[in-house]
Amino acid sequence: MVTDTQENKLLYRQNAEGDVYITPENYFTGSQFCIKPTKFELEKGILFAGHRFLPFCAINKPPIKTDLLWNDNKIARTEITMPFEDAITYYALFGFKQMAYIIPEEGGKLEMPDPDNLQMDATFIVYDMKEFYKDNKVKKGDILIGTVQDYTNQTIKIEHFPAKGLFEKVGIISEWKKRFEIEITHISSYLTPLKMTIEKELANALFVEDNFMIKNPYVNIGAALDDADSLELTEFMGCGIIWPKDEDIYEHLSMEDMPDDFGVEDDFLNHVEEPYELTELEDLVKTMGLELTEGEIEAYMRDELFHKGDSLESIRDAMFVGGREKNLKKYFPEEYKEFSDLLTDKFKQVQADYNFFRDAKMGKVRHELFAIKEEHLRFMRRLDANFVMPDDLPMDEIFSLADVMIQVGLLLEGLNDDEEITKKELKELPKMIAMLNPMVTKMIKSIEDSI
Repeated sequence: MVTDTQENKLLYRQNAEGDVYITPENYFTGSQFCIKPTKFELEKGILFAGHRFLPFCAINKPPIKTDLLWNDNKIARTEITMPFEDAITYYALFGFKQMAYIIPEEGGKLEMPDPDNLQMDATFIVYDMKEFYKDNKVKKGDILIGTVQDYTNQTIKIEHFPAKGLFEKVGIISEWKKRFEIEITHISSYLTPLKMTIEKELANALFVEDNFMIKNPYVNIGAALDDADSLELTEFMGCGIIWPKDEDIYEHLSMEDMPDDFGVEDDFLNHVEEPYELTELEDLVKTMGLELTEGEIEAYMRDELFHKGDSLESIRDAMFVGGREKNLKKYFPEEYKEFSDLLTDKFKQVQADYNFFRDAKMGKVRHELFAIKEEHLRFMRRLDANFVMPDDLPMDEIFSLADVMIQVGLLLEGLNDDEEITKKELKELPKMIAMLNPMVTKMIKSIEDSI
């Protein structure tokens, strides 16, 4: 009997005799794959790691930490500074937002990338391949063949394979591409997006009975994907995923996919003990008719600091979308002034305690949660602006939406303290957000359609 926890760590295949499971370590140790250096890499004498070792190494460490062996010696690493846009091709399978996590973890330097300004410079850690390229006379069109010596510790031996030798492998290359397309399509039929990562998807696609996919390293996954008529690389909550073309990925989501308690531990979701006494700040907020806890207010402040800002005005704009702050000043002048003073004091406390590097991973997740919260706030302001009365609303759906937003608020508060969050919980949170985001959008649309 294979438990759910074990299944997440195993490769899986169906055959006529029943389900087959194997550990990635056993399957991929000794496997082979290829990397095709680009013209730019050959000219600079470098090699990007990027997504190229997926799924042949565990990626327990950032990809560039994988040891490349040539003649039993480790290939050294160096750095290069270039426009972020020009390096995307090497990380594309991870997805845009995942790149923003991985590159700094590799030791590179990258500000939060702006999709509208991809020309920004970034520094990348790469392999120094000058001697390898020179000694092996590597030319454009040649490939490097990697043999996995240690899956878990990420050790790969590389060799040169000239382009002229690929002409003899045309039939094998064609078969590899065909089988890759078939396997990926099959996986999307039984693995939902919430239970799939790009690593897991690719690993299961290459897990075939005759080991054909790991013993014929003459074509890479990128080339196979380019030639796959029915597949495309897309993004699911900022992470790369290969999915059948013309299929809506969100139609494959359902409430049954949602882990218990939104995929995190009970003590994390319930870190605010009920009942509890309102703080002075919360008491003022309640007097003005707002639904904000001090923990949520602190989360707004941490989001501002995470994005290198220090403006209380920006924080208030985020908290009071739709111009509601103007009404608070008008109808609650004394309370609002006291609220502003307390807000200033609170921000000074948060600034003094804030550590960007400790907050790095949580900050990215927090921002995703705030996107959901902002969508809900704008929805509520639309109801106010259109003078929609409670009797006009489907209250069952309103209460269901409110329950979801309570969970969002609790999660935001939990992210204020890095000591309360385990690595497991941080790993589960993006999956939970991937479920919450389209769910909230659909719930809001359903309510608005019924009015």
